[in-house]
Amino acid sequence: MIGASQFVAIENGIQFAIKGSRAGNKIQITLRADLYTIKLWKIRGVNCKHVSTAMMIYAENLNRTIEDMTGLYTKL
Repeated sequence: MIGASQFVAIENGIQFAIKGSRAGNKIQITLRADLYTIKLWKIRGVNCKHVSTAMMIYAENLNRTIEDMTGLYTKL
């Protein structure tokens, strides 16, 4: 639903690009213990701007948190 592409494995997580959000176009999700951290970035050319971070997210709240950060739905 968010047009995820360009998946990259990072230390303890994943990074991917999204389409359709005015807030940002890259998401990083990392896992520490049993809690997730989500970072939203806006990258255009060589310009890179950190938009927001959500920390201490449980797995069952990942969808809702990404929806709140990006303004996009993650499921039908």
